[in-house]
Amino acid sequence: MAHVPAQSAAALSRLGALVFTTQSAVAVGGGIALCIAAAAGWSGDGLIASTLPACAAVAVGAGAAVFLLGLLLRNSADLLAPGVVAAGVLRSLVSLTLALPLYFVLHVEGRTFWSAFLAASLCALIAESAWGITTNTRVHGGRAAGVAGASA
Repeated sequence: MAHVPAQSAAALSRLGALVFTTQSAVAVGGGIALCIAAAAGWSGDGLIASTLPACAAVAVGAGAAVFLLGLLLRNSADLLAPGVVAAGVLRSLVSLTLALPLYFVLHVEGRTFWSAFLAASLCALIAESAWGITTNTRVHGGRAAGVAGASA
C-alpha cells in the first residue's frame, strides 16, 4: 500500500461526511420539489413516480463526484479546491446524462421531474461547496490550496 501524505489522509477521512451530506441533500431537494408539486397540483398520483427518478440521477452523479474526489485526493490534498470544482462538473454531467433518458423512457410528469432534478442538484451543490470549504479549512488551515496565486 502506497504512503498517503497526512493532509491527503485528513481530506480522505472526510469523504464519508461528503457522501452522507450529498445524499441527504439530494433527498432534501427531492422533498422540497415534492412539496412544491403537491401544493401546485402538478401530477396527482404520479408525484413520487416523477420525483424519484430525478433524485436517483442526481444521487448517482453525486456518487461519481465523491469517487473522483477520492481519486484526486489520494496523493495530494493540494488538489482539494480544483477537485471540488471538477467533482461538481462531473456530478452535473453524470446526473443530466442519466436524467434525460429516464425522463423520455419513463414518460413522467415534466414539471415535477425537472423541479426535483434542479432542487436535488442545487442541494447537492450546496453540500459539496460547504464540505469543500470546511475540509479546506481543516486540512490547510484556511489557505486556498490548489488555487493559482495562493500563497503558502
